This record gives sequence, C-alpha cells and structure tokens, in this order.
Amino acid sequence: MADDTSLKLGQIFSSFEEVKAAISRYEKKNYVNLYVNDSRTISSTIKRTPSKVIKAELQYSHINYACVAGGRTFKSKSKGTRPNQSTFRKDCNMEVKLRATKDGNFLEVAVLNETHNHECDEVSFKHFPKQRRLGNETLSETDKLLKMKCNKKVLQNHLQTISGKVVTCRDISNMKAKLSSSKSNRNDIEKLVKKLRENEGATAEVVLNEENNLLGIYYQDKPMKIAYDSFPEMLFIDATYKLNELKMPLYIMLGEDGNGESEIFCTFIVSNEEKPTIQKMVQIFKNHNPTWTETKTVMTDKDFVERQVFKEEFPNVHLSICLFHSQRSFRREVTTDKMGITPEERNLCLEIFQKMSYAKKKASVPSVLEYFKSNWHEDHREWVEGLKSANLTFLNRTNNRLESLNQKIKTVCTRNTGLDQFYEELLVVFQSIRTTRDHRAITFLQKRPVCLYAEGTAEARYMTRLTPYAFGYVVQQLQLATKVKNVHRKELGITDDFEVDASSGKLTVSDCHCDCAFFTAMMLPCRHIFAVRSILKKDAFDLSICATRWTVAYYKSKHHVLKSQGHEFSSTPEEMAPICVQQPATKNIMSQHEKYRKTFATCQALATCASEFPIREFHQKNAILEMILAAWRNGEEIAVQRVVQDDNEENVEIQPDKSVPLADVNTTQPQAVCSQIKIPPVMPKRGRPKGADLTVIGIPRKRKEKKSSGKDKPTPFMKKQATDKDKVMLSWLLSKDDVTSALSGGIIDETAVEVRPEK
Repeated sequence: MADDTSLKLGQIFSSFEEVKAAISRYEKKNYVNLYVNDSRTISSTIKRTPSKVIKAELQYSHINYACVAGGRTFKSKSKGTRPNQSTFRKDCNMEVKLRATKDGNFLEVAVLNETHNHECDEVSFKHFPKQRRLGNETLSETDKLLKMKCNKKVLQNHLQTISGKVVTCRDISNMKAKLSSSKSNRNDIEKLVKKLRENEGATAEVVLNEENNLLGIYYQDKPMKIAYDSFPEMLFIDATYKLNELKMPLYIMLGEDGNGESEIFCTFIVSNEEKPTIQKMVQIFKNHNPTWTETKTVMTDKDFVERQVFKEEFPNVHLSICLFHSQRSFRREVTTDKMGITPEERNLCLEIFQKMSYAKKKASVPSVLEYFKSNWHEDHREWVEGLKSANLTFLNRTNNRLESLNQKIKTVCTRNTGLDQFYEELLVVFQSIRTTRDHRAITFLQKRPVCLYAEGTAEARYMTRLTPYAFGYVVQQLQLATKVKNVHRKELGITDDFEVDASSGKLTVSDCHCDCAFFTAMMLPCRHIFAVRSILKKDAFDLSICATRWTVAYYKSKHHVLKSQGHEFSSTPEEMAPICVQQPATKNIMSQHEKYRKTFATCQALATCASEFPIREFHQKNAILEMILAAWRNGEEIAVQRVVQDDNEENVEIQPDKSVPLADVNTTQPQAVCSQIKIPPVMPKRGRPKGADLTVIGIPRKRKEKKSSGKDKPTPFMKKQATDKDKVMLSWLLSKDDVTSALSGGIIDETAVEVRPEK
C-alpha cells in the first residue's frame, strides 16, 4: 500500500493484528481516538451459522470502530448526587466497519466515514485517556518509584520524559490505587507471621479469642531483646493510631541505653484497647524477657488501662505519667462547660495545676476541687516532677522519645494499608533508625574525643570511662559543686554523713550517696557528693559511684553491634509462631458502676463510628439510636434487625452475648489455625479531614445559605424597603383599604384611626 497511515474502502487485512496496527497508525496520523463500538467473535458467528468458515487469525467476523466522540448514544443515569459529570460523546458520525470476506480469509473495510463534527488536533489527541496509557515496563518502574514514596510531581515529570506521553497527577494516583488493590491477601496472617519469623531470633505471636477473631500481634526481634536485656531499668510505652486499614493501634515499648539513645524493646498491635488484651501482650513480653524484674520505672500517659495493667504485671515498679500528657488531660477536662466555671477561674486552675506539676516536694501539692481529688490527688507521685524524680527516671519527664519515633513511623508508613504492607514499612523504619544508631555507636568507639582537661584530672578520667551522654551530666555537676553552700556534718566527728540545704529541703549526703533527685534519677554523682568529697579531701573521681550502665566497657559489651560476648537468642526460621488463644474469664455480677463503664466504652466507640458516616447516613443511624433510647426510658423492649440492602426500613440485629474464658493454647499446626483467623473488617474512610471547616488562616469558613424550598422566609423589618416599613406601621392603626389609600396619597379621616386607650 502506498500510504500505510490511511484507511480505504475495500482495504483487506489477513489478521486482526494487522487491523490493530493499521488503526493505531491511522489514529496517530489523523489525531483520532477510536474505540470498538460493536463486534462479533468467530466462535459466536459459528454458533449462529455452523457452515461459516473463518480463519482463526481474524478473531472477529465483524468489528466496528467509532470515534470516541460518537458511537453509542450517551444516556445519563445520574441522579444529581455528583453534578459535575461529563462525557466525550458529541454524536460524531465517524466510523470504520470491517467484515470478514466471503472466503473467510480476510477482514475488509466495508464502511468508512471520516467526517467529524469536532476539531481533531495533536494537543487534544495526546490528552485522551487511551493515549496517556503507559506501557508495562513503564508501569513496572512506576510501581518501584511509588513504593519508595516518590513525590508525585517529580514522578510525573520523569514519566513524561521517558514515555513522551502526557501524564497527570490523577493518573499517578490511579496507578497507585490500582497497584495497591491488585495485591491479594493484604491481611494474610499466616504469610505475615512467616515473614516476621524470617528475621533471626525474632518472636512473633498472634493472640486470638475462641472464635478465631484476631486480638493482637506481638513482635520482637533479636536486637530488641538484647537492648532490653542490657538496659531494662526504665520503660516508655505509648500507642500511635491510623497506620493500617484495620484501625489497630501500634504500641511501642522503648528504653534508653547507656549513651542516651532510644532503643525499641518490642511492638504489638491490638484490635481493641481493653484490659485483657493489653495484659496478654504485656505477659507475652515478660515471658520472652526474663530481665523484666529489673525494671524500676514505667512511663505512660494518663490512660487508665495501661497503668492498671503495669501495676498488676510489674508490681514493684514506679509508674510515671508523662508531663505533657498530664497537662493536656487537665486542660481538656477542666473546661467552663464541664466544670461550670468562668474562663478566669479556668485559667487560674490551669495555672495552679502547672505549678503543681513542676513542684519539687509534696507540700506544694494542694488537694482542691472534686475532679482533682478523684483523678489526680491519689496519684500525685506519678505526675509531680519533684516526686517523680525521687525514682529512677534518667531525668525523662515526657514520652518525647516515643513521640519522636511515632513521627518517623508516620512519615514512612502509609495510612490505611493492609497488615503486610504496614509491617513491611514498619520494619523499614526500624532498620533505618537502627542503622543510624549503630553508626553513632561505632563512630563513638572509632574516634577519640579531643580532651580539653589536664591529664590526670577527674574530668579527664571520667571522660575516658563514661559514655559521652553520661559524661556531659557528670562534668556539669563537677562545675556546680563549687556553688554548693551550707554543707555541715550531720553528727560532728561520728559519721561522714553531711547535711546540705537545698531548694528541695535538707539533704543527707555522703561521699558516695545523696538524697537529691539527680542522684536518684540518674545514678551518677551529683554536685553535693562532689562538694562533700572536696571537704573530705577525697579524689573527685570514683567510678563506683556511677551506675555500670553508663560505663564505656558495659556499653561496648552490651550493644548488639559492639558486644563481644553475652546472650544468644536461638531461633530457626522454620519455627512458626505459637498461637495464643485468649478467652475472657467468667465475670461476677457487675455493679451499676461497672455496667456504666462497660456501656460507656461501647457508646463511645459507637459515637466515633457514627461520626464518620456522611450526613444523610448519620441522621438515619442517629434516629435509630434515639428510638432505642426512647424505648428503654419507657421500659419497653425493642427488637432490631440487620439492615437489608435497598430496604428503607431502619433495622439492626442484636447479637446474643457470648462469654469466652481466657486461656493460652500452643498449636503445632499454626498454618491451619492462621488460615482460619477472622480479622476485623476494613474500616472505610469517611468524613472530611480535620480543619476542612477552617480557612488557611484558621477562622471558620462562611457557609453558603441554602435556597429555601416553598415560601420565602420573612424579611427582617430593618431590611425592608421604606414603603414596606410604612405599610407595616400603618397596618397597626388602619384597616387594609385605608392603608392602601394612605400610601396612594389620600387623606385619612380621623374616625378611621383605631384608638384603644385601655391598651
């Protein structure tokens, strides 16, 4: 053929592949976007006419191509819910029809109409969805870049460069959604546990109830075990939310090593935050970490469940409430509405509470207000900073270490993903953090710090024996020792104990011990000890005063990268995780308060769930709750059924209460059990994001007034026209006819004016 880019009437093709190639060339030459409007396969044709013989390479007995702006007549099925819909259809008559020849060996162009009722240009042609479609190789590369969370605009420019096609940000979002949805078994517990166990020495345990419903997944790898075994004195625990599509919160237990670095001890996710579930996870942690008995302090937020669990499972530890969380809780609870106080009184209460939080001794804590007495006064040792420091805290006042880690996790973990992707991204975060900290540890030992102190001084010797983090505190205390005043012996000539007048009161100090908050919290020599040693003419350097955890030798022997000897956690990749079946214990008869607390938790979860629905569904579901409440108040029994699709009646079904006792079960066939696990349903994303009702500067948006249906609302008197105002005022004194006459310029007779002196 003279022109391979054109189509002609009577033109024949020996295979369907030739047809597709010719159509593609024609589209690019004439800037036309064609689609298959109608077709009939060979198999379908033979069913109709068995005697018909058509070559298999043709695939079709007839096929019709139409312009994207024509073909089938567009009929909208929209109900107006989404008004901004559009279509390419413009009733264009352009079409190409191919038919199999009589001998069945070729496809022939039987009809060719090249007349369009719209412009066909190169720019518009490149923006059609069909022309923007990327090839398989480009899609594969896009998948890799999307997994690395490449910026959409940077990726858009890259794809346009390598493909020469128009690529929009919406195309990239669609590709991301398609690649994500194409992954099957997003929440395959068996596959997930097997993958987690592939890490050497890792522990992965699944907690279920008797009905095989997933309650939680516990994970701890070998470096986490080594870290806790080496530095078990203090635990931080907190949860972060909205990281997976099952809305299972991630709990992280964390600690502080000898160089002040944060070390992750274990992680677990739970389907609910009830006490039995959290308690089971803590028990698993204790089973795999025998050094839990050496933990002295646990820092949490104000959450009642967490604190109760650790009080029971770690009976000898001191519980400490994060300073930030305690002040935030007080700010949220002490409001003008809840307490019935004025804004000035509220500010005064918040100021008093802040002073109490930073108090250095018990006498500074007054017991005021009913709320304070019932919620804070009994636990004042857990949130007053001066009293918290009387225990081992390493001077940590907040859970900022965990909050910082949570921020790093949220920058990598994609929200609302399956468990497999969630754990894959979570382990990436852990590996990145661990690599950074390992590098710091190795660099610390590879490099020798420049010493600014004379050789043989206490500072120089402490510098070589302690980690940089601990040395920073010690050298600060050495400098402050010269400012310590009013030091005198407790009993002259009998003992080496001294008394020091400090801001927190009188302290008893010896050459190796002190009652001050710094020594108790850090297990490092304080300014008072150095002052007493100076009076006793003793060397300021004494490594026995420093806790072993702060020494370079201990740090080197215990760090999971640097340790030369220590515990080995044996585990083989073939071992599958034991399955723990959790069953709630049989409960006694509940008191009214216990029933209230249980129902309150359910109603709170119900309110959260209802608030996520669109406004129309919300009103429908809220009406159901109001019906139930009204019936219960009247002492009536109400039966509800589950809502059937396309049924306008509001029905729900009440499931019978099933009590399941607690028990632990280990199985030798975890694969069979994992395949039967029932995971929570995927929670749909609903509602507007936080701040949607605010402008950029933070003030509320002005809402557009809805057009009223039926009669117009009455216009306020001040907004009426002058004549309308006159008409209203005259109607107070005159009849309707007299009002009309007066407004027309007529003179009103005195007798027409209504006079009522008695009113």
